[in-house]
Amino acid sequence: MAEQTEGAGKPIKTTGRRTFIYALYEPNGALPRYIGKADNPVVRLGNHLKPTSVAQHTQKSCWLRGLLRGGKRPIVRIVACVCADEWQAAERRWIAHFRNVGAKLVNGTPGGDGRARGATHSPEVKLKIGLATKRHWENADYREKVANASRKVLQSSAWRARRSAESQGRSRGGRHLLGCSPFWDRPEQHRWQARIHVRGKRVSLGYFPSELDAALAYDNAARTYFGHAARTNFPDFTPDMSMPYRAAQGA
Repeated sequence: MAEQTEGAGKPIKTTGRRTFIYALYEPNGALPRYIGKADNPVVRLGNHLKPTSVAQHTQKSCWLRGLLRGGKRPIVRIVACVCADEWQAAERRWIAHFRNVGAKLVNGTPGGDGRARGATHSPEVKLKIGLATKRHWENADYREKVANASRKVLQSSAWRARRSAESQGRSRGGRHLLGCSPFWDRPEQHRWQARIHVRGKRVSLGYFPSELDAALAYDNAARTYFGHAARTNFPDFTPDMSMPYRAAQGA
């Protein structure tokens, strides 16, 4: 566990784990429409597009419904790679930045209000959430609105075509990021292997504690071997060299 110092005070312990600040763009948009935080932005985009999420009554869901009805799909791009302990401040900073340059964001808050990984609500908050949810679903009009919104998304030809393509491309072991292979029987710090094929030969890039670490190692190697023609997991993300990635474990 890494330590950071703040002035002359006591060291502040940090987890050393990284996460991403990402942006959702319209297919031909120059500025983002939504800023968020995710450990895996690609998976997070899929969660945004689930019928239950799209059917919600938020600015983001209304924007996504409009795209899907028009046969379009948002594009996810990495904005920054940050320390997991500092993502709230980073998200607020990026939301403020894009709003200052004229982006019409559909974020409902200034950012930084999500829960940290592994965090849970207190019993009092859980009770309040449960009571509020129950009140909503006791309202017949609310249930009908949610059902209609979900039905429109599921019946759209664009949605069915995308789900069909995803199901055909899914392997038996599930989808993984490019160049990443899991080894569940290995220790936690050596669980994901990154590898790349160069001139017909498979080159191992080492073992990593998470799929994202392995994906970033693959992306760096792909850019080194293939330059601008490289196929990467995060084509819009340029690594910040001031925040070096963890070295491969057991390479």
